[in-house]
Formats: sequence, structure tokens, C-alpha cells
Amino acid sequence: MKQQNNKVKKIQFKISEIKKIEHFEKDFKEYGLKLDDLKKCKLETQVGLNIDPQKSSIAIKFSANFFFTQGIKKINLFGIKTLHSFKIRSFNKTLAILNNNEIDLPDNFIKTLLGISISSSRGMMAVLNTNPAYQKYNIPLMNPTELIETMMKH
Repeated sequence: MKQQNNKVKKIQFKISEIKKIEHFEKDFKEYGLKLDDLKKCKLETQVGLNIDPQKSSIAIKFSANFFFTQGIKKINLFGIKTLHSFKIRSFNKTLAILNNNEIDLPDNFIKTLLGISISSSRGMMAVLNTNPAYQKYNIPLMNPTELIETMMKH
């Protein structure tokens, strides 16, 4: 995947699928934790991108995992994994496939898809969390540019 910065393209797309792959909640009390311990919770996120020119689609897999560290032990308390698929109209005309099989994606377009995926995951988590203590924690606002840069490194 290659990012382009300077061209402004009008890209028409639709959300073709939103899927909850996994949602989990574990009772923090089972680990000997108290309500105040949740303030020390950390968030780990992962983003994956799959581009399929034959299906004219882009899929983004997003996961958010809230965890607590007790010594060297990592305790996963609650989290979500989602898949968002987007159908791109006129994929081959809109997005350039380069000689080395890389696809030229406009920066703002991939940021938009990532923003939709994160926001939707945030909403799903808000609805699915049943533990009142966990309902106070949301996936925070995230900078899609930083996430894209992390994806590009891997």
C-alpha cells in the first residue's frame, strides 16, 4: 500500500459489512482488583487492512483491549474486535494499481475509513459492555494518521 498526499479524488464507497468478531468482559473482582484499580487500566489497539481489488473492497480489522498489569502479569479485562468492509465504486478507475502491485491510496480516504471503523467500534463497545464499571471507559479519540504510520511500518 502506498499513500499519496497531493491529489484530491472523489471516491464513492459504501459500508458493505460491519461485524463484531469478538467482545469480552471479565469480572475484575475475580482477579482481586478493586474499582479504583481500573483507573490504572491501559488500552491496547490493533489495526489491520486488507485490500481486495477483485472484490473492489477494503476491509479494516480493529481491536481495542483494556487491560491491567499486575507485576509481569497482563490481565485482559474487556475489549472488542471488529471488521468493517467497504465497497469502492469503480475501484480500478479510482485507485491506481502501481507496477509493483501496490495500491495508491489517498491519505484522507484511508483516514476516513479508519475513522468510521474506530467510531463504530466505540459505539458497539458502549452498547455491549454490561459491567457498570466498564461502561465508564470508552475507546478514546484516536489520530488516524498515527495509526496509519504504525500500519505502514509492519
